[in-house]
Formats: sequence, C-alpha cells, structure tokens
Amino acid sequence: MSDVNRQERTPFYTFARIVLGVFFALIYPVRTHNREKLDQDAPFIIVSNHGSMLDPLAISVQCKRHEIRWLGKKELTTHPVVRWLVTHLHMITLDRHMTDLAAMRTALQVLKQGHVLGIFPEGTRRKPEETMQMLEPGVSLLALRARVPLVPVLLKGTFHPFRRVDLYVGDAIAYDDLLDSSMDRDTRDKLTARIAEAVLALGK
Repeated sequence: MSDVNRQERTPFYTFARIVLGVFFALIYPVRTHNREKLDQDAPFIIVSNHGSMLDPLAISVQCKRHEIRWLGKKELTTHPVVRWLVTHLHMITLDRHMTDLAAMRTALQVLKQGHVLGIFPEGTRRKPEETMQMLEPGVSLLALRARVPLVPVLLKGTFHPFRRVDLYVGDAIAYDDLLDSSMDRDTRDKLTARIAEAVLALGK
C-alpha cells in the first residue's frame, strides 16, 4: 500500500467505517462481488446507481483501502450536526444537476490529489425500475476532464432490515477513444451511455 493511501486515513472516517460495518452486518447485510476492484490504485471515480440514502455508506464500508469523497446535495448540510458529520466524511456538497462549478473544481482537485471520488450519475434516488435511465451529463464532463478510471458499481436489491443486498463492482469503463475528441455534447452523451450500460450489465 502506498504512502499516499496510508496518509489519507483519518480517525473519524476510520471509526465511522468500523461502526457502519457492524451496523450493516447486523441489520442490512451486503454481499459484495469483486470487492477487490475497489482497492485498486487511486485516483478513480466510482459511478453507482442510487436507490437509498444508505448507498454511499454501504459502498464506503466495502472500500477498505480508500476514503471516498462523495458528491452530495448541499441540502444535507442545513443541519449543523449533519453538516459536521458529512464534512468529516469528506463529502463534497453541490447544487443539483452538477451546475455547481465550485464543486466541480473541488472534485477535480480531489482526483488530482490522488483520492477516490464517488458519484451517483442519476443525480437523485431512483426506483429499481428506473435504474440508470436518467443520468446527469456533468458526470461525463468531469470524467473527461479528470482522465481517470471510471469504476462502475451496482447495488441490487432494496435495503430492508435483515434482507440482503448485493453490491457488484465492475472493471473500469473504457473511454480512451473519447479523450482525443472535443468535450462537446455528443462526446459527453457517448460516455454517459457507456456509464449506464456498464452499471446495468453488472449482476446479470
């Protein structure tokens, strides 16, 4: 394990991951497939479907090597206690639909520093039948600018007490062929479609 990955560990995040690990094991069991792909060298971006507020916590527990910086809606920071919690869990706040340029710059800086960024391309929670049908284009723009691996994750199942959810991790999405193109709408749409296809293909 590199020095960078050792230095990025923080006491509160480590403590929270241990507590949440017990919480999930006892109440919301998660069976993870190909978990080792979350432990590859950083930087990279995790792109996942989103159906529950528990999603980022479940993925963070399974990512043993890195502390994930999740992009999350700024509404979560309105309460001071919650704001303190998400700040110490490295959350990057943004306005909905990826229109927040400050959040975009922070996300790029996080990747430049060698960390892992977590994004839910759907922008909000979706019902299972709507999984990955509507994605925000800002995710592709961020990836094209950062030029780092995109690791797809699929959470299959609904979080209910004592009912297992499956978490699938896939190989990095290939998009080298798009990096020499202009970052116009057509290029972004192509990458957005690949992200949706890669996530949906997991667990089949």
